[in-house]
Amino acid sequence: MFTLDSVAGGNHPAWGTANRIVPGHRIGPVRMATERAVLESSVGPGSLVRSIPTETLPKQIIYYKKVNISAWFATPEDSTTADRIATRRKRYRTARGIGVGSTLSAIRRAYKNAACGTSACQLATPFDDVSVVVTRFELRADAVWRVTLLRLFVPTD
Repeated sequence: MFTLDSVAGGNHPAWGTANRIVPGHRIGPVRMATERAVLESSVGPGSLVRSIPTETLPKQIIYYKKVNISAWFATPEDSTTADRIATRRKRYRTARGIGVGSTLSAIRRAYKNAACGTSACQLATPFDDVSVVVTRFELRADAVWRVTLLRLFVPTD
C-alpha cells in the first residue's frame, strides 16, 4: 500500500517530522490503516476509551497516551486496522501550520479547496483503490479543537 511516508523513506520535508499532520495519511507517527499490533509495537500500548457493541465483535476506541492520539478499530483483534485517528494536541501541525488552535480563516487561507461549515472544515484525499480519507478540522468558536482523519469506503456498484 502506498502512503506518503513510504516515499523517499519518509524524509520529504513536507511530511518528515514526528509532529506532522499529513492530511489523508497520518497524525504524527500514527498512520491510517495501520494494524493495531504494529501501531502498539511502535507507540506502546493504548488504553480502552470505549467499546461499541456490534452484531459480531465490538468496535474499540483506544487512546495512546505516549503520542496523545486516539484510534478507532473495527474489532479488538491485533490484525484490525485503524479506520479513524484523532488528536486534540496543539503540537501536531500540517506543513501549512494548521492544527488544534488554528482559526477558521487560517484554514481557509491554507487550504482553498477545504469544504468548511460551522462545525468543521474537511479535505478529502484519495487513499487507495477503494477508499478516501477525510481530514476534519473540527471547530468550536471558529477555532480547531480536534483534528480527525476518517477513512471512508467508496461504493463500487
